[in-house]
Amino acid sequence: MNKYQLVPTKSGKYLLMWRQYSYNQNHNSKTYYCSKRSRLGCQARLKLGVDGIIKSAEEYELIETRKGRHLLMWRNHTYSQDHNGKRYYCSKRLSGCKARLKLGADGSIESTDDYEFIPTGKGKHLLMMNNYTFCQIGNIGNYYCSKHGSGCKCKVKLDFNGVVLRADLDHNHEPPRFMKTACGKYRQASSDDEQVHVLSKEQHPELLLFIEFFWMQRQSKISFKWKSGDSRSVT
Repeated sequence: MNKYQLVPTKSGKYLLMWRQYSYNQNHNSKTYYCSKRSRLGCQARLKLGVDGIIKSAEEYELIETRKGRHLLMWRNHTYSQDHNGKRYYCSKRLSGCKARLKLGADGSIESTDDYEFIPTGKGKHLLMMNNYTFCQIGNIGNYYCSKHGSGCKCKVKLDFNGVVLRADLDHNHEPPRFMKTACGKYRQASSDDEQVHVLSKEQHPELLLFIEFFWMQRQSKISFKWKSGDSRSVT
């Protein structure tokens, strides 16, 4: 995903070439937008992290409605424009959908409500957004990057309804590695899990089930041993 080329322009900015498409740099920042945005209305955007790696590459489509507003289509979902502004809410909110997103001044997707809470071993919860985790500090609704002690200043602010009011997501580090178990729970991955990632659930269902069972027992601080001479094969 991150193989791209930066071509210097006469204006001192850069033209980014990625997947045979070109992107113009936005005000000497890390944000780039489709070079054909003015002529063809292309809305593709991408953003580089502090390490030069592509952190996000989102493409959406704006569809004008009869009322003069816009319907935003992103990831096969539609969002209705909120009072001709930069905020959009799920078109199915009357059915209970609470998804929202906000466009930045340059037209890029600045923040979304795509997050979930992960329970910790201490009875608290971490907020996970874009594979990064945030812990609650101080007032209700304020979440700071779990690496804030190491200097990361990213944070997320929620209102009382759980709607994202602000999301600063320009992290200065890689996201933590988590694994999702069969029951839908998360746990932080370790170096021992590298071999687990290459296993196929269809090929080794018994082994994966045992690994998950072992981890659950270890988290509960319950030890167990295989009986001597007990052999179990994985086919």
